Amino acid sequence: MLEALGLVAKAYPNPFESKTTIEFQFADFTSSVKVEVFSLNGDRVAILFDGSVEGGLVNKVEFDAASLTEGIYIYRISTDEKTYYDKLILMK
Repeated sequence: MLEALGLVAKAYPNPFESKTTIEFQFADFTSSVKVEVFSLNGDRVAILFDGSVEGGLVNKVEFDAASLTEGIYIYRISTDEKTYYDKLILMK
């Protein structure tokens, strides 16, 4: 689990075969959040969440990559003030 500026986030399983869960929690504030996944070329392949979250609550989104090719992808969790990135490894 990684912490960055009041955000705790993790993806599991990672590496994954077709589906993974991205879990995130903000320590102490309510915010508008967007969770997106990008290829290494910078192409957005999915918007997994776009809405408000409450501080202290654990949020989970599922990424279904069954139609994508094997490789490394980047997920981004962004608010108006912060942006967090980490990698996902898709193995088929």
